[in-house]
Amino acid sequence: MTSFRKIAPLLLLTTSFTACVTESKAHFSMSQLDAKQQIDFAQAKIILLGEQHDNPDHHVIQQEILEKLGHEGRLKAVVFEQVDWTEQGLLSQLKPANLGKLREKIEWDKSGWPPYDLYEPLFATAVKYKAVVIAGGLPKNRLDLLYKHGYQGAFTAPEIERLHLRKPMSAEALTLVGKEISDGHCHMIPNEEATKMVPIQRARDAAMIRGYQNEAPRDGVTVFILGAGHARKEFGVPSLLELVAPNARVWSVGMMEEGAKAPPVGAYDKVFITDAFERPDPCEAMKKHMDEKAVGKGNKKVPEDKDKKELAPTDTQPSDGTPGPGDAPATPPEDETPLKEDGPAADGE
Repeated sequence: MTSFRKIAPLLLLTTSFTACVTESKAHFSMSQLDAKQQIDFAQAKIILLGEQHDNPDHHVIQQEILEKLGHEGRLKAVVFEQVDWTEQGLLSQLKPANLGKLREKIEWDKSGWPPYDLYEPLFATAVKYKAVVIAGGLPKNRLDLLYKHGYQGAFTAPEIERLHLRKPMSAEALTLVGKEISDGHCHMIPNEEATKMVPIQRARDAAMIRGYQNEAPRDGVTVFILGAGHARKEFGVPSLLELVAPNARVWSVGMMEEGAKAPPVGAYDKVFITDAFERPDPCEAMKKHMDEKAVGKGNKKVPEDKDKKELAPTDTQPSDGTPGPGDAPATPPEDETPLKEDGPAADGE
């Protein structure tokens, strides 16, 4: 069947955007937090900074939070959803002298993520304060296996146990994440299709936590740079951290845009509202994809556009993180088998 994975991560909010941001007006200060939020921020050991990937204001807020933590001597690690595990060796060697080569080394411009210039200040701040920089993204080969075989295609058996991936999500969480996926696909996919995508969302959350488990020191603060959907407390990274690190103090931030639908109460510990960022209507791209899929099912050849570029497997949407369907053949193809062993060798493919 045709997969949504090439297009779905681009399509996770269907609100209209009213302003084009040319200069950031967003900033972070402790005065923006109420008394409880200030205490929670001061005591947090894990801070999740949920972004709309292409919004410059959100990256300004992230950088200023990293700077404050670094200045206080609390910043010890930063996990990036945008960099996959195969690049951990490069990230572990980052220092001010070679930071300028990172963009080229990890081939960022071919990754499909928004411009590197948005993320460079985050890498630079982490390096400035000697924080461990951690890759939190699933490598493409693991993602392909995940679609075919489920969790055992992307994670080793010990990792699956350590990440509690076999523990069922609550009915409430399943409903919420299913709605998130459906909303993100402009309500153009059947409910059962959205349900099949839930394990993919969960695996992306787990991938970041795997990076944290393997690389982050336990003293100080670890910050996650991730999409806002992954930072949702009801079903995202925080819900897995409750199982993986139940004693860790987690503080989750969701960055939203003016004009977007407000998140449910309790979805985040703190919400920042910024100017909206002008972007093409994601539902137009989704509609085109669905139309082409329908034509394909009718055995009609879709004219090939030689100038068309494959949509990148990244998120530019406000709520983020939904990948393609998780249904897979029961029998693995001969040349692609699920992972069976844990350890460094399994991570360096």
